[in-house]
Amino acid sequence: MALVIFRKYLEIGEALIAFSALESAGFHPSWHNYHHAHIAYMKMIAFGGLIIMMPETEIGPARAWLRDVRQAPQIEGDDIPERKYGMWRNTFTIAAFSGPAALFIPFVWVKWWKYGLGLLLFTGLLALGFGLQSPGFRMMAFWLVLATISAFGIVLALLPPLLLLGLWGIGLIALIVLYGLSPEFIAYSYLLIPIGILLHAKYRAMPRAQSAKQETSI
Repeated sequence: MALVIFRKYLEIGEALIAFSALESAGFHPSWHNYHHAHIAYMKMIAFGGLIIMMPETEIGPARAWLRDVRQAPQIEGDDIPERKYGMWRNTFTIAAFSGPAALFIPFVWVKWWKYGLGLLLFTGLLALGFGLQSPGFRMMAFWLVLATISAFGIVLALLPPLLLLGLWGIGLIALIVLYGLSPEFIAYSYLLIPIGILLHAKYRAMPRAQSAKQETSI
């Protein structure tokens, strides 16, 4: 009995639900790239997604079964409210947690003005209690500046790749005008590598993956 690809998934949650539904109905699905999906997400995408494989004779009935499950009316309590900016918040939190930008993580999860007011009051109390030249206030001010720069860098990385490419070009021109072909110019030019990867992912890899997903959709 030959195993064939039932479907390739780019979302772990969707794949897990489909697998559970198939298994509960008595089919015999198996995983491919399962551990890559949970340990190294980008490797899973590079290897073609999280793949469910099944015996060839079960493919047709299994697709019909999932189609019926999806078309069944939802019962009360099944609705999951969509969280606005949920992916953006998660991305910023993960990226910022290992650096100074972690200081601004609460901004994206609680009322920004409450956290900002608390941060401002704490800094003001340091200045009033110990003076503007005190080590405590100077250290707090230093971390605020460092965190702001770090947070700006993370947010910049969330911009569309074409916009990043444009900003990179403007920066490159500015470096040439100010410093010529200096070591700074050479170091800055290496930023084109991650931008190129983002461009390829958005305009080549993801459209191909979405096309493959539509072709194998049920």
